[in-house]
Amino acid sequence: MVRFNFDLHKTSSFYFFPVLDAVLLSGVYMNLNEPFVWIIQQFSPSTREYPHKFLSGPVTTTPSIGMEQAWNIAMEHFPGGKLNAIYPPASGTGVFTVVQRNVPQLNAFWPERQITIDQYSGKILDVRAPDTRRSAGETFLDWQWPLHSGKAFGWIGRILIFLCGLACPVIYMTGVIRWLQKRQVQPIKTRCMR
Repeated sequence: MVRFNFDLHKTSSFYFFPVLDAVLLSGVYMNLNEPFVWIIQQFSPSTREYPHKFLSGPVTTTPSIGMEQAWNIAMEHFPGGKLNAIYPPASGTGVFTVVQRNVPQLNAFWPERQITIDQYSGKILDVRAPDTRRSAGETFLDWQWPLHSGKAFGWIGRILIFLCGLACPVIYMTGVIRWLQKRQVQPIKTRCMR
């Protein structure tokens, strides 16, 4: 039993280390986004800020164009792809972000396009897609969510992330059992030395 526990701990840790490492790094990116992007920009200066950094303006008495109009503008300029989400402006200076998925002719691992639109003029402020990346830093950042979710490699990626989720408690439990086993051995050694 001791040997089985030790082997299970080592094997789970060794084989899932690359996947756990990718999940950990992408988790840091999602929770500490601004510092993470800042660090990437130090290595890759042309890396753009994310859509929430864009502002509509100037703020006028003109009403916002609305979600339906934002979607129509996105489809007029970028036909193809299905609606994944429309994020409305969070404030008077916020922007619409339209997300298309399954866009033809885009990267098979990341077939999504994000279109940032001024809420008053309807002007397209930014487009994010695999074919509009400006730097290696943007490519690296764009890969974080697909790696974290398992979308990056289709069903193989999803299965790996699922197994990684199972491996975490296995590594934890076998580590605790191993630690308890070592604690039981130490008092015996101490008694023998007396």
